[in-house]
Amino acid sequence: MGTKMLMSKFLVAGTAALAAGITLGNAQTGTISVHNDLVLNPAYTLAEMHPAAWVPPQVGDMALMADGKLVILTHELSLSDKENTTNVPRSNSKVYLVGNYKSADLETIDTLLVAKDLKEATGVCVVDGKIYVMEKLQLTELTLGAPGTMATARKVADIGVDALGVVNFQEYAFGLIYKDGYFYSALGGGVRIGGKSYSDDLSKLTEPNRDGVLKIKASDGSKELLNGGLRAPNGIAFGPAGTMWVTDNQGSWLPSCKLINVVNGRNYGYPNGPGKFRDMVESPPAVWFPYSEIGRSLTHPAFLKTGPFVGQFLMGDLSQGGMIRAAVEVVNGEYQGSAHSFSGGFTAGVEATLELDDGSFVLGGLGKGDVANWGWRGKLRGLQRLTPKPATTNFEILALHSKSDGIEVEFTKPVGAGADLVATYTMFYGTMTPSELYGGGNMLNKTLITIKSAKVSQNKMRVLLEADGLVPKSVIAVRVTGLKTEAGEELYRPAAWYTLNSVSPVKWTDVTSVNDRARAKGLSVESILTARMGRNLSVKVPFAGAHVVTLRNLRGEALESRSGSGAGQYLLGNSALASGMYLLDVKVGDQLLRKSVVF
Repeated sequence: MGTKMLMSKFLVAGTAALAAGITLGNAQTGTISVHNDLVLNPAYTLAEMHPAAWVPPQVGDMALMADGKLVILTHELSLSDKENTTNVPRSNSKVYLVGNYKSADLETIDTLLVAKDLKEATGVCVVDGKIYVMEKLQLTELTLGAPGTMATARKVADIGVDALGVVNFQEYAFGLIYKDGYFYSALGGGVRIGGKSYSDDLSKLTEPNRDGVLKIKASDGSKELLNGGLRAPNGIAFGPAGTMWVTDNQGSWLPSCKLINVVNGRNYGYPNGPGKFRDMVESPPAVWFPYSEIGRSLTHPAFLKTGPFVGQFLMGDLSQGGMIRAAVEVVNGEYQGSAHSFSGGFTAGVEATLELDDGSFVLGGLGKGDVANWGWRGKLRGLQRLTPKPATTNFEILALHSKSDGIEVEFTKPVGAGADLVATYTMFYGTMTPSELYGGGNMLNKTLITIKSAKVSQNKMRVLLEADGLVPKSVIAVRVTGLKTEAGEELYRPAAWYTLNSVSPVKWTDVTSVNDRARAKGLSVESILTARMGRNLSVKVPFAGAHVVTLRNLRGEALESRSGSGAGQYLLGNSALASGMYLLDVKVGDQLLRKSVVF
């Protein structure tokens, strides 16, 4: 979310690039980039989602009502808008209700304006039939009235900003989520015009409750700042096992965009003023997105509950265009993971992503027309629906994983010839070193990693790139060249970036997964049906014979078990399952099936 710098770029593609004189070391740099902002992911279709009479909105955030209506919060910007450096927020946001948006006939989609003149709002959620909007200076409750009337507004809590307008112009309250009586929003820090920080004059920063996640009690509006050091955290979401996540945007003291598992009491590095987290040691993000290679200006993350990337995050990019996904895992008690290009081809930079129950996505576009800030190719607005094609999956890198003896590359389909050849892969690392220089410190000290071997698993879905001496607190880039499936399908977006905060103590194994062994016995994990029933998880098991159903957390610890014989249905959760990701084990005889469940 700041003025972006231009950076020189080289393409590294295996040993051919090295032979051409491009080496990776202290003297020379290399960049892997596979992102294409104009080409739609071939496994999906894209459609407009608004009638012709309704100009597509500039979407700040989205939510769903209980009756299925779509809530759209706008954040309206124009080509002529300058940054607002006053203490008076602009009345540039509205709330619409959109119905029948899944219709193929766009003219049957209905739109209803229910609130207007909201002040620079960037977050919305629905709780018990009421709409809550995070404006720049307050959290507002909207109560819907009779059809055709405007909602009634009530202030829930004030949101503080630094006293000077020139400081607080970008101090938005980004995103809004709710859980168990509390709202959460990610608050931006003070940013100078042009994107630099106030680290040389922290006295300008007067508000202690900034640049962190703000917790607001719904009943009385009382507030607590949970952490600090966020610069422009454009989006907040719940993730695996009820954890909380934000995206933060590149700039001064932030070499590249981040995906952060926000933990109470931590500092994430951006200099703040009187905040209580200022002098704490900086905590690293779960995923770095090297600038221009895989991301420039990340937006609201969506934690995926369906489809081939279940358990991963999907987010847009306001400056580079397209969408990016991130896969995370727990290593040595902390989250870290990999960044992947997902798709291009949208009408505007995607600011908000909303996953629907059928696996499709509503995408809300936002731009200001420039390429320096809030802009992609001059595109201002858009509302589209991205839908997976039936029975269609690309051959691509699903995720990267840390192992004690190298980096594992996990694919969506079995790999073909050449997967065991070192020459198929290029791997190097760089370091992120925050500095006051805007954009400084991105992927420094790039160094080629010698790959000792490429080991393919029995099911041909995973390859270990064996390497010694991987450097903790680095970002590892992996490029795959010329690899196809056994059927000859080419690899889609053949590169990924892994944030190696620490090296896993777990050694790689080529043993086929439990599900593959069970499948050989005629058992299918896909036939185990799960559904949310209030705060419980309903599990339907179709298999004959004795079986045991066990619900586990992501550490593998058993939370609850049920046993039976023949097909059966079970209710798990002891009436109080928390939102998040779980592991569901079903043991049938001597065979074990494992399924990831997002609750």
